[in-house]
Amino acid sequence: MGTRTGSEYVSSHVLLLVTTFSSQPIATILPNDPIKHSITFHSSKATSLSRAHDDALVPNLNVSNCEVGRILVDNGSSTDVLFLLTLREMEFSESDIESSTIVLTGFNGESSTAIGKIKLPVFAAGDNKLTTFLFLDCPSAYNIINCRPWSHAMKALPSTYDQRIRFPTKRGVKEIKGNQEVARTCNLHSLKMKQSNRL
Repeated sequence: MGTRTGSEYVSSHVLLLVTTFSSQPIATILPNDPIKHSITFHSSKATSLSRAHDDALVPNLNVSNCEVGRILVDNGSSTDVLFLLTLREMEFSESDIESSTIVLTGFNGESSTAIGKIKLPVFAAGDNKLTTFLFLDCPSAYNIINCRPWSHAMKALPSTYDQRIRFPTKRGVKEIKGNQEVARTCNLHSLKMKQSNRL
């Protein structure tokens, strides 16, 4: 299966981390881990970002050999979600999906029932993690919502302020960058969908 770069599903990154910033590097040490690296976010590297921003982290990731964009990184959620339209764009058959009756509840109390689940490899900066995604058949501004299971498996630290996800590897600390323009486009699209649903 070749890499996909179609505009309908190529974009940027997202994840959440509360941290403080100064002119000095701020390090988070990962204890009791065979990979002994500190992960730092330095405020001087954020100078190229649009100011002032409150953008989500929205990156591209290689999922099962497809370059997928419009991925929202959301560490406030406990389930990695892939939408059915994205699955079809990736040229998977619905027969590849395992059945599921898991009910997902959002922060506003609204519930959606997953139509199935599937395990797919997610490749990031040389590291490959087999990730379980639940599938939803509903409109979304995003192709994938990447949540705590994936970021915990990667031991990743996301920073919306820096628009980067950083994680330790055997080859040192690697990072994935977000795309602020795509994040804002997705946010606007989400707002429009909510407004149309109220009509």
